[in-house]
Amino acid sequence: MWPPRANFDEFVDAMCGRAPADVRDPLVSYFANVLGRGLHESHGALMVVARTDKIPSFLNDGIALDPMIRFSDLVRQARGEIDAQEAEQKLLANAALLKGMIRSDGITVFSELGNLLGYNCFIKSSRAAENVSGGARTRAYNSLVEKVGRGLTAVFSRSQDGMTKFAKG
Repeated sequence: MWPPRANFDEFVDAMCGRAPADVRDPLVSYFANVLGRGLHESHGALMVVARTDKIPSFLNDGIALDPMIRFSDLVRQARGEIDAQEAEQKLLANAALLKGMIRSDGITVFSELGNLLGYNCFIKSSRAAENVSGGARTRAYNSLVEKVGRGLTAVFSRSQDGMTKFAKG
C-alpha cells in the first residue's frame, strides 16, 4: 500500500519538473499546500501534466485559460523586493481559484513548468477504458494513462474515498 501522499508528491514534482531552478522548490511547496488542501476538500479530482504549454487536442472539450496562469512568475515576484506584496496577493487569489477548479468536474491541466493551462476538460473514453469497472473518473483516468508519452507526462486521480492513482512517462 502506498503512503497517503506518495502519488500526490510525485505528481507535484512532475508539474514542476521543468520549472526554473530559482523557483522550483517554493513552487513545489506552493502546489503541495494548495492542491493538497483542495484535494482534501474535494469529491475527487483528475489532474494531468501536458508536455507543452498547450492543452492537448484530445482534451479539447474544456476551458482553456488565455492567458495561462504562470505560477513560477508569481512565485519569483513574491520572493523579490519589487511588487512582492502584489504577487503574494495574486498567489493567494489563485490558490482559491485553483482549489475551485480541481473541485469542478473534469480534468485540470498543468504544464511541466507549473503553468495552469485549463480546467473542466474531458476526454472521450478509449475502448480499453470502457471495459474497466468503475465510474466515469476511472474510465477517464485509464484513457489518460494511454496518452502518457503522447501529449501528457503525468496523470493523477483521487477518488472520493481518497484512493489515488498516478502514472508518469
